[in-house]
Amino acid sequence: MAQSQTCSGVTPVNYWMHTNMLLLNRQRMSKSTGNLIRLNEISAGDNNNSPNLHDALVVRYSNMQAHERRI
Repeated sequence: MAQSQTCSGVTPVNYWMHTNMLLLNRQRMSKSTGNLIRLNEISAGDNNNSPNLHDALVVRYSNMQAHERRI
């Protein structure tokens, strides 16, 4: 954060979200395993791992409801 602000002169974000490992079908989500799903693919429904279309507000709401220690 401090480096970004120093280089650009503006604050990059107001909030920062930390996450733990993401699991998909009980397997760690990563580029190397090929089961990576990007946020734009979730809302567009164009991913083989998650073919269902999800509204962006639904994804945001579910993320905000989940506590990091209960996931």
